[in-house]
Amino acid sequence: RSLAQIEVDVQKVSAARGAVGRNTVNEARAVRLLAEYGFETSTFNRNFKLANLDGLVESYTDFVSYVDLPSLLERNFEEGASETKTKAENAAQNLYKKALDSRLEKDLASARSGLWNDIEQTLQHSSSKLDNFKATRVKKQQAVVSIDPDYFNVIKSFVTSGVNTNVDNPADALRRAVHDSDPHVAACFDLVAVLAYETSRNTNLIRAARRVLEKQFRARLEAKYPAIGSLRDSIALFLRTETPELADDDAGSSLGGSATLWPQIFFLLRCGAAGEALELLDQSYEDGGHYSGFLRNFVENEESLEEETLKELIQEYSLRVVRGSDTYQKACYILLARIDPLGEPYLSREDVHRLSKSVEDYLWLMMFCICTDEERLSVPKELQSHQLLLADLQAQIRGLGTQHFDPEGRRPFLFVWVLLLTGQFASSLEYLLAHGDVVNSVHLGLPLYYSKLLQTERQMVGRAEAKLFDYELLLDEYSSGLALSCPAEAVYYAFLIENRVKREELLLKILVEVKYVGVFLGRINEENVRIPGLLEELATERPELKLDLAELASAAAEKIASSGDPYTALEIYFLEENDAAALDLILPGMSLELFAQASFDRDQALSYSRRLLGLTQGKHSDQTRGKGLFMRKRRSLDVLVKVAQFLDLYRRNDKLRAWKALTEMEILPLHREELSNRVKDMAFGGSLRFDRLVTNVGGEIFAVAMDTLHTLLLKEQVEARKSKDNAARLRLQELEGVAKTMIAFGSIMKYNGAEVYSLPVLLGI
Repeated sequence: RSLAQIEVDVQKVSAARGAVGRNTVNEARAVRLLAEYGFETSTFNRNFKLANLDGLVESYTDFVSYVDLPSLLERNFEEGASETKTKAENAAQNLYKKALDSRLEKDLASARSGLWNDIEQTLQHSSSKLDNFKATRVKKQQAVVSIDPDYFNVIKSFVTSGVNTNVDNPADALRRAVHDSDPHVAACFDLVAVLAYETSRNTNLIRAARRVLEKQFRARLEAKYPAIGSLRDSIALFLRTETPELADDDAGSSLGGSATLWPQIFFLLRCGAAGEALELLDQSYEDGGHYSGFLRNFVENEESLEEETLKELIQEYSLRVVRGSDTYQKACYILLARIDPLGEPYLSREDVHRLSKSVEDYLWLMMFCICTDEERLSVPKELQSHQLLLADLQAQIRGLGTQHFDPEGRRPFLFVWVLLLTGQFASSLEYLLAHGDVVNSVHLGLPLYYSKLLQTERQMVGRAEAKLFDYELLLDEYSSGLALSCPAEAVYYAFLIENRVKREELLLKILVEVKYVGVFLGRINEENVRIPGLLEELATERPELKLDLAELASAAAEKIASSGDPYTALEIYFLEENDAAALDLILPGMSLELFAQASFDRDQALSYSRRLLGLTQGKHSDQTRGKGLFMRKRRSLDVLVKVAQFLDLYRRNDKLRAWKALTEMEILPLHREELSNRVKDMAFGGSLRFDRLVTNVGGEIFAVAMDTLHTLLLKEQVEARKSKDNAARLRLQELEGVAKTMIAFGSIMKYNGAEVYSLPVLLGI
């Protein structure tokens, strides 16, 4: 059928439905109407969706939301590439339309993975920029479901212990949980641990990173050349072994002429031993110029030079040292001057290459020369153009990129380590995400997040355009991805978020998605004792987090109910003893299912209604304003449950028991003196006694009651004719009196139905 014809059919079906609630008669008409047009009610909805062309747009919207296509395009296309970006988006839409066209032959969910390959290929052909940080939301979602149990044990301990995050940091514990074969993974955690600790003690980031390199070099040097004497002996042995061209027996050094002075000074500084370098200068017979005084000022002035001393050092370097051929002597002067080693007229690239045998050597040289914000205050204006800033080194590292540090893509953590060392924390985590390593990105980012290094990166670099990384968003995505497969673990990761609003929003999202009420919120055991759930335990262990469990549970119940799962929401309300909310939720559901045929939903509605009535028995009895409203709704629910029982008996044709159940409800008048009160009670739109969900279906209840009464009257009339017993005539008279009262009630209430008009004829009144 055409879409237009289907829409006409649907309008007819809608018109056949009752105006209020679900009506058995009108539903039967709707089913017959569908049958006349050749539709099966069980498949009608699906067929309509397939025929509805607007569904294509809705499905594509769902698809874009599923894969987050806008984020994909934003990551892969820079500004100015809007035309290419539009072409790629159109290509993605066309591919998806093709997938939808074949949806009857192939399940759409299983087609998504193949579709993604097509889209990614399209994007690759559309832009060469895709190679840089090719992180997509889909890759994150695929990787985010994994969890490392050793990492998680650290997280669990960190969350439950309630440590002072201003002092304690999880980096050390996470480092011990690393099992990766790449040594740079552990090195990254070691580095972050040191940076977090040093910056917490107000140590400058650059100085802290440089000390890491110095300690690392010294440890390796002493391990490889374990001299019996001192560090200077190890350096001398190192120089003889690895730089034999520096050996000079006539140099007259303090080591018996085994090595020249300046290489020893340089490598002592490389080990972070400026004090020992000063001792060597004082003991040496070689001409060190005024460098001993410069170095002493550097040591005594907390590793910086006073302005006048800096001017003297630059003057001596320019007049004497720069003309020499000793690369190490030049380097020693440049290190104290804190100027760019590659600037003119300082070190050549060959000199830098000679001083830097490794990535670590080069980074140390450059970081030693970086001028901090405090040091810039004492730098003469004529030297400011020669300064090396952290932002300059960072730009240089980014320029070299992965082609230099990880050309084969096998050791991403080496580049991550370099990025961390140079204060590029956001870029380091983004790079891990680009490689699909969400697990390490989450756990490496945690100590950066708690130490505030991520949050203060922009200030430390001194550039407004420096990246900021939303680690809380990463935690949100990771926890959400874990929720279905590892719900308890997801909760622990959610508790890592420091922002209370965001933390509770994530917990709410996990609760709504997973719906494990017993696991998260607790349960009532067979002895009627409440067993606390995970959230209650964590709220008890971490009171400083001020988790409002009742508010969270209530919000979760509302969202779960609105998503079409009222019964899980009711379990939450029962657990939290939120009787009013439970009543507000179950009352409309019970009214809706009242006249339906036996079904799972009707059985569930009845079961939960009876359970709520039992839980609230004897509660809220005082008639204050709020509790009076509650009692009216509870009374209404009680009536609906009894009406449902009456209808079940009626459908089983057990009219006698059905009538008995009806007489116990006190909603219809059985005697003339009850008429006035029942008219008030059953007023359309609600009354003081009953909610509108009861009174608005009064006509339907009345119709079934009159049909039941009609059957009983016919039976009693037959019995009265056959029997000479006075009791039979009295029963008939009683029923006739009830019928007269009911007819009067129906007329006053203006209830429609053939039964109202047929009974007067039957009774002769």
